[in-house]
Amino acid sequence: MRAILGDHGDPSFAKKLKHAFGEILLERLIRQHPAAQNDAFRNYMHAFMTSAILGVIQEWLDNCEEQTVEEMAKIHFQILNFISHLRAFIEK
Repeated sequence: MRAILGDHGDPSFAKKLKHAFGEILLERLIRQHPAAQNDAFRNYMHAFMTSAILGVIQEWLDNCEEQTVEEMAKIHFQILNFISHLRAFIEK
């Protein structure tokens, strides 16, 4: 993965990964949100979430490989949980 996602890797692979994330995981999550009825929201949320997931994976490959895949999955869910609570921070 490091070779394909690294600086000298194949940019089309990252795009394929983002597509897979969107099709398999994110569409299910995004559809649960009332704003998902709006096409623009869905497109931007898809772009945001897939880029974030790929960014965390790339960070792990570059700097944090001592963590297991399971630990990385937990970190992804912790990030999603944090994002879901941002509204409370903003409103304070």
